[in-house]
Amino acid sequence: MPRPTAVTVAPLQREAGITLVELLVYMMLSVVVLTIVGGILINGVQSESIVRDSTSANATGQLVARSVKQGVSNASDVKATVDAHGNELLVVHTRDSGTALAWSCEAWYFAPGAEGAVYRKRVSPVAHISAPVSTAPEHLAGWLLLGTGVKPVSTTLFGVTVSRVDLKFTVDAGTTKPVLFSTVNSQRITSSESLACF
Repeated sequence: MPRPTAVTVAPLQREAGITLVELLVYMMLSVVVLTIVGGILINGVQSESIVRDSTSANATGQLVARSVKQGVSNASDVKATVDAHGNELLVVHTRDSGTALAWSCEAWYFAPGAEGAVYRKRVSPVAHISAPVSTAPEHLAGWLLLGTGVKPVSTTLFGVTVSRVDLKFTVDAGTTKPVLFSTVNSQRITSSESLACF
């Protein structure tokens, strides 16, 4: 009788792929990584928004302060008025920066009811400047918008004393704290030259 031969059985080979447990672990790790990355992106976007709003408010405040400083420091006469609605008008008779003999009239109009808008107007040769009837576009011909979001710290934006104009105001910076500006602008020319601007 023939001798039985031994049968060798090959070990079972594992099929290629992943198990359900491995799939769940990978999914959980992916969720954790995406949550961390998403949080970093959201914080970055919020930080960028805060920086952009603060930079814009800073630029607006500096533009208003620099404009008033230049006009007042070269002015011979300064006059500020406030109407019944709280709108302010600052008018100066000022020497043009390009030449010592040319004079012009320059004015700044602050409208708190129009989102705290500040406008500027320059007239050369010298001529009377009055406040616009309203902040509607058709009434602002010749006025340049310097910025919005301006709010005086005290009752008025333009604090006029004998030979100087004090500015103390904040500019809205969106979701962050408003940016504060405070300047003292003195006249270098003390003699009265002309009242034609007023």
